[in-house]
Amino acid sequence: MIKANANEGYNLEIINPIKIASKIDYENISNNYIPVWEDYMRFCIKELCRATHISFLSGYEKSKGAMLEKEIAEKLGVIELKRRDDNGF
Repeated sequence: MIKANANEGYNLEIINPIKIASKIDYENISNNYIPVWEDYMRFCIKELCRATHISFLSGYEKSKGAMLEKEIAEKLGVIELKRRDDNGF
């Protein structure tokens, strides 16, 4: 997910779901709780609500989480940035 502020010359903050996952894992280590898919999705959806743009890796159609994020992004009016190829935008 990408959070961008057009008023600041498209200063982009990349929100990486993998980094989000590591935060969830770290926060729960001391509680002896093993996070489940729903925990990760709640955190990712919260971050998605802050985003103005989103982009998906190729093959995202095979991920139920990515498909849920895509549906929510569409309903929220988050702009999808299409990828040219797997090497970047």
